Amino acid sequence: MSLVLTAPQSQNFLPSATLKNGLHRVVISNVEDLGMVPLSADILAKNRAQASREGKDPNKVKTEQPKARIFFSNATGEFIAKDYTVSLHDKSGLKKDLDAMGKTLKYGDTLVDLIGTQAQLMAITKTSGKGTKYVVIGTLAEPEAGQKVPLPTTPPATASTKQGSTGSTPAPQLNSNPITDEDIPF
Repeated sequence: MSLVLTAPQSQNFLPSATLKNGLHRVVISNVEDLGMVPLSADILAKNRAQASREGKDPNKVKTEQPKARIFFSNATGEFIAKDYTVSLHDKSGLKKDLDAMGKTLKYGDTLVDLIGTQAQLMAITKTSGKGTKYVVIGTLAEPEAGQKVPLPTTPPATASTKQGSTGSTPAPQLNSNPITDEDIPF
């Protein structure tokens, strides 16, 4: 799978959702390359322990993984975003969500090709340990037959298009080196 976009220059806060709780007919309206993201310390430790058990050098375990953010918009332009590890491995969230939407990608396809894909999603509110409420995607599914959501005239803003960002730092050239299962540390 390949993806070439502009990596964000700044860490400006972006809301992850303007959708409210409930079932929504949506369209994939934007895809943002988040670049190579460091693994969390607990996942890195788990991967190193697994490498040791398998007799491999734990210092050669990959410490980063490619990430992308996909935006889903409804007919009124409200949106919700979800971050994915760029992988078509059977265990990956991206693969599971694509299967749920009835969409198939093959190695060599781009995530940008997903723009315009129709789906249904259930937005739910969760509460963090600090009491902060936020909306997340609970379930994705294939759209109802015959009902289409138009693409919004302006896609949701991404970190690379926020004010104060030049958007000039190139992301890893994933098109020239397609991501394979070997790139993902699980």
